[in-house]
Amino acid sequence: MLKPDRYRIEPVLYTEGMSKQDLYNAAAERVAEICNHHWNIPVPKTQPTPHPRFINMMYGSGGAHFGLYHGGQIYVNVKDSSTPVRVRGRAWSYPGNKTDRTASGILFHELGHHVQANLRMNAELWRQIVDEAKNEAISGYEPTYDESFAETLRLFSSNPDLLRLACRRRYAFVTQYIQPWHCATWREALAGAPPFIIENAARWAKVNVTAG
Repeated sequence: MLKPDRYRIEPVLYTEGMSKQDLYNAAAERVAEICNHHWNIPVPKTQPTPHPRFINMMYGSGGAHFGLYHGGQIYVNVKDSSTPVRVRGRAWSYPGNKTDRTASGILFHELGHHVQANLRMNAELWRQIVDEAKNEAISGYEPTYDESFAETLRLFSSNPDLLRLACRRRYAFVTQYIQPWHCATWREALAGAPPFIIENAARWAKVNVTAG
């Protein structure tokens, strides 16, 4: 179990009325403390706009239109990020969910690339885990091992307890190097989420929907 006395930062929680910019700000405000006091890595600069090269390139950019880590900086296209879903349909993005293309989710994904660039990790072991534990894929956006790691770090940042329950090998790998910066349970990290998001997360993690 996570130990609450070790943590000082609250998770990013979406509340009704928050704008995309509010979500970005909530995540960006936490980055310095996460990097300085929890993970002991340099603090990246964060920008609430796409990288200049990809501003007008939504298609064919490989996702860089929405977010990019480049030159020690994190770029997040806040304007074109997803709004947290409230009604069941084709969209499933919600902060702390396995699918999260909101502004905070994009920022935490790119923070994953920053972690990868600043920590010496066992790349061969990571590739082995991704190849062997196909059931631990987090989203449909894992075209490379690096993107698999960034998606893993996204969830590790927003909802580490959900990652621990659903992706035990990935969680064990990450925690060899860094520890979660908040101690919210998976349900607490999804506070305010619609019931269908909670139910889907519980099915994925193979836990009772009332657990946590």
